Amino acid sequence: MKAPPIPMSPNLLPQQRVVAVINLPPRPDDIDVCLYRTYKRKLPKLPSRQAKHLCQVEWAWSPMHSRISNYFIHKGRSYWILWESIFDDDRGWYWHITASVPHKGCTEYQAAVHLLSASWHSELGDMDLDQFHWVNHHAFLSVADLAAIARTVWN
Repeated sequence: MKAPPIPMSPNLLPQQRVVAVINLPPRPDDIDVCLYRTYKRKLPKLPSRQAKHLCQVEWAWSPMHSRISNYFIHKGRSYWILWESIFDDDRGWYWHITASVPHKGCTEYQAAVHLLSASWHSELGDMDLDQFHWVNHHAFLSVADLAAIARTVWN
């Protein structure tokens, strides 16, 4: 699984200032997002090659304190799985699972939106994470999708 390159110039970033205001898909009633801090099943160590890239976002608090995260979604045997790869200067890209939801009654788009939202909600509560500063790369989720998710997480 290859992460997109990190943009090294503002000219390489996607348009973010003016985006359409969209409504996210409704959360299915029976959806049960499981965050992996409390998950008990055996977990894969890395995503498969079929994992679909959602986006790359960046937080830049200061020149020495930043975070770059890539998000991927994978359809497992019975669950949609949200993977995150975070860039670390010492280790490079490292992977971990952040959340999952059963396939039943949940499309890939709904899973991507609601798993990413749940993951950011969790980090907001646990670590007081603020809204990402910009989108480095968008793929399955558009910049408008990410702005809509951010509005639901960080009102």
